[in-house]
Amino acid sequence: MNHCRSHWPPGDGVKRTPPLSIQSYIEARGKSSGLGGLGAEYNENCTEMKTRLAGVSFGLTVAAAIFLLVWPVYSGSNGNSWSNGKQITHATLLQVNGPYAIIPVMFPVLTTLAALLLRKQWVRIVATILISGFAVIGGFTIGLFYLPAAIPMLLAACVADSAKLRDVFP
Repeated sequence: MNHCRSHWPPGDGVKRTPPLSIQSYIEARGKSSGLGGLGAEYNENCTEMKTRLAGVSFGLTVAAAIFLLVWPVYSGSNGNSWSNGKQITHATLLQVNGPYAIIPVMFPVLTTLAALLLRKQWVRIVATILISGFAVIGGFTIGLFYLPAAIPMLLAACVADSAKLRDVFP
């Protein structure tokens, strides 16, 4: 018997049922375990994974915000270029731009916090779009510091589809 070829129905005379689709397999599995439909266990695990990924994204945005507000990201020099008395100075984002620098720094933090607290799929999708757009538009300034936070938020927005496939192919 050649297992590399897939013909349906097989010609050996044995009556078989056709292969299940992914959706019908999940429904049959949920109904056979008494959970109905996709099953409560699937929904609970999926929601838990989304919350974890949103939490990781929130932690990364908080770390980026603290780094940008505390670490001296600006450097310059005092004195003339022809004098020997140059001094290199370093300054933080707050020292150079004032308290208004907190607004763009905290925007991704508040976006991921909303996605973490509200736990709705559409909020995660909007948060992914906002953080990714912020990282791209502000890429030459502070945006790239938030790019690592956009990746787990993207995964949190997409984890439902991947969890379905994981449950089908254990």
